[in-house]
Amino acid sequence: MSAYHEPVLLREVIAAFSPLNNKIIVDGTVGGAGHAHALAVGGAYVVGIDRDPDAIQESEKVLGPLGKDRYRLVHGSFADIGSITAGMNIPAVDGVLLDFGLSSHQLNDASRGFSYLRDGPLDMRFDRSGSATAGDIVSGYSQEELYEIISQYGEEKRARAICVAIVRSRAVKTIETTGELVGIIGTAIHGSDTTGVVSRVFQALRIAVNNELGTVRKGIHEAVGVLKTGGILAVITFHSLEDRIVKLDMSKRSDVMKVTKKPLSADKEEIRTNRRSRSAKLRIYKKI
Repeated sequence: MSAYHEPVLLREVIAAFSPLNNKIIVDGTVGGAGHAHALAVGGAYVVGIDRDPDAIQESEKVLGPLGKDRYRLVHGSFADIGSITAGMNIPAVDGVLLDFGLSSHQLNDASRGFSYLRDGPLDMRFDRSGSATAGDIVSGYSQEELYEIISQYGEEKRARAICVAIVRSRAVKTIETTGELVGIIGTAIHGSDTTGVVSRVFQALRIAVNNELGTVRKGIHEAVGVLKTGGILAVITFHSLEDRIVKLDMSKRSDVMKVTKKPLSADKEEIRTNRRSRSAKLRIYKKI
């Protein structure tokens, strides 16, 4: 398996869709194909979708040896699952998996700008072929617009002070790198709990750049729409904002039932070997 990304809750995901033989399962966030590979090996035909071309390229390396009759990869958004499957002449599928976490590759590649631990350009786009970058937002949005993003998407209490510092700094010099932004945040909060605050600010910018919450909301409804009766939707979230959307929006539907009364989480052993799994929550639904 590639080191591109370590899949979280793999055992639980496989169990959710089992038995796998001859099922059509859409992995709407294929990443490095960790989940997709296990599903395909288990007997499913996997349609892997991702907004990141790098993820599609890596997934091809991982899935290629299995043969083209086991998978199909599509560069696109899981918010468009309906049109993607229709374009493949697939009227309905047996399962949909959505894993909203960043891949290890995305975090470790400084040129992507996702991580505050590596100095690189303020990009943060899943698909680098379009849309505004995090740098565009930091440099061009008003102080009030920045405040709305950081306070809402980052749930950061010190958003006001951070935005004042950003606007003051960019008046002197354009903020171009993750390292520069980290330094500005540090001066705004005077070094207290810097890691937690920086993490929340980066999360907020990434959500804004990629319209993540809007995509989550549209994607889960598209996913239910393509499921057969009895089909399974498995959703892995990593922070409260997206998890809240999944929980509340799905509770309003009359065509699904909860398979898991409470979300599943990683056990101690998985958290020990994969620290990024510690915040993962898996919710499973069945179409009725």
